Amino acid sequence: TVERITVPSLEAAPPDGMEGATLYISLFSKDYHKEPVIVQPRDVGLISLKDEVADALWIAIPIASIWLSLGVAFIKSGSFTRGTLGPLHF
Repeated sequence: TVERITVPSLEAAPPDGMEGATLYISLFSKDYHKEPVIVQPRDVGLISLKDEVADALWIAIPIASIWLSLGVAFIKSGSFTRGTLGPLHF
């Protein structure tokens, strides 16, 4: 039996009496579908925005730290003030 129950989020605990239920979601895009597609979140790789941001930060923070440390190294070495970087004379 399929029963439609509204839950606040994908991570929400199942309602009382529905502990063994399987979660399905309905996805629709007017560009790709004529009617909604019903799937399980794990089948389509659906993740929360919080997880997506966390994954992006794992990539962005190390890259930003490399550029920041490179900038600090240039400033500490005085390369900008001595004009040793070619046309960049300050």
